[in-house]
Amino acid sequence: MRWLVVIILFSSLLATPVSALRCSSDLVQEGDTKFEVIERCGEPLSIEFVGYRLDGFGNRDLVIEHLIYGPWKGWYYLIELVGGKVTKIESFR
Repeated sequence: MRWLVVIILFSSLLATPVSALRCSSDLVQEGDTKFEVIERCGEPLSIEFVGYRLDGFGNRDLVIEHLIYGPWKGWYYLIELVGGKVTKIESFR
């Protein structure tokens, strides 16, 4: 598990933003829910709790998670969820 954290941290330097991710014949894109992602792509390699988004008063607002998929053809995919919705998709090697 430690190697996965190192890969994620290192990959943030090399990550390429992706507007959508194709899982078999389905498409995952920003705005989709965590349920839809797992339904379309299956269980991720890793689910990482990142933290919370803070509201204007400094209170915890929404949970931030990263789902990691791959390797698919040598690429890993990081799907960021804020409040259970996809906000960012990145690919890295």
